[in-house]
Amino acid sequence: MYDKYTYHPYSHLIGAGVALITPFLENGQVDSASLSRLTEHVVSGGCDFVVLLGTTGESPTVVYPERLLLIDVVRRAIDGRCPLVIGVGSNNTQDLCQRMSDPIYDNVDAILSVVPYYNKPTQEGLYL
Repeated sequence: MYDKYTYHPYSHLIGAGVALITPFLENGQVDSASLSRLTEHVVSGGCDFVVLLGTTGESPTVVYPERLLLIDVVRRAIDGRCPLVIGVGSNNTQDLCQRMSDPIYDNVDAILSVVPYYNKPTQEGLYL
């Protein structure tokens, strides 16, 4: 059981996190206004943290400029009221590491990462 007096590096992520969808307009563009309203709805409803770009959020099909837009929209909507977790993952670890150096990730509270998909690394490969 969680003891609030015991330090845990991820204690800010305890509770109910909400995985957001990524809304799109009919023309295929990200619907920023709907995403902002959705984020406001879940945060004002009492969620403990928000998860953006998990598999619920179409992360495998969102291109990098859209990813940057989504992070910006959700970060603004949260406005520091709860932690933000960003889903990341790729079957190209080198590319993922390069993308993670973008300053947009500097102020996220945590990342949610998947093992490189379509690859079958050993346990040591996973560790590395």
